[in-house]
Amino acid sequence: MALKSEGVCFYCNKTVSKQGMNRHVGTHLKTMAKELAKDNKDRGKYYHLSVTAAEMFLTLAVEENTLFEDLDDFLRAIWLECCGHMSSFRASGVTIMDMNDDFGFGFERGTKPMTTKVAKVLKKDMLLTYEYDFGSTTELKIKVMDKYTIPLQEDNILLISRNEPLPILCMSCNKEYAQEICSIHIYEDGFFCKKCAKKHAKECEDFADYAKMNVVNSPRMGVCAYEGGGMDEERDGVYTEPKKVK
Repeated sequence: MALKSEGVCFYCNKTVSKQGMNRHVGTHLKTMAKELAKDNKDRGKYYHLSVTAAEMFLTLAVEENTLFEDLDDFLRAIWLECCGHMSSFRASGVTIMDMNDDFGFGFERGTKPMTTKVAKVLKKDMLLTYEYDFGSTTELKIKVMDKYTIPLQEDNILLISRNEPLPILCMSCNKEYAQEICSIHIYEDGFFCKKCAKKHAKECEDFADYAKMNVVNSPRMGVCAYEGGGMDEERDGVYTEPKKVK
């Protein structure tokens, strides 16, 4: 059964599916661009980026003078940072990564530093791969949807939407929603509700010792020492049933 993936639009507060979000956001940005021609507001050029990892997604507006290291920091803060691992952006013919060679990496031709401005690389319809941690790697897909001239925003990276916590069922009882993960069994049946997690603890000695982790709204959940993001924490928890209106 496919998970229901949807998010709330920053501009209109409407809940939109993952499949429809980029089209929805694009409509807002086009409207803002048209209305800007009537005003004397400060303006900036922004890339509309779609960042995905399976059913999880981020929709971003990134100002053209933003450095890749700023985008890297943003992705780490909202989805990834656990132990200061290395990371990289990769597109056809170019790699962007930290050029400090303390780790003994040799840099192939086409490698650019993280201090490169995004405008030097990004183009409409470009596809990039972002990797965090070259050991237990978390991989993101980034698509450049378009570029718009809109009113200058307060931040150079604007979070327009993010998927709400996914309704992941406990893999043991298949009734309650999962709240805890066993990192040892995460690729088998490692998602548990609170009740089933207690049962699993009796069967898996490693669970209580070090493998017990919380379900969080991130593709990094259950990996390494990841415990959750440092921003947008309101949507970083587990799925809860919407309250019924009487």
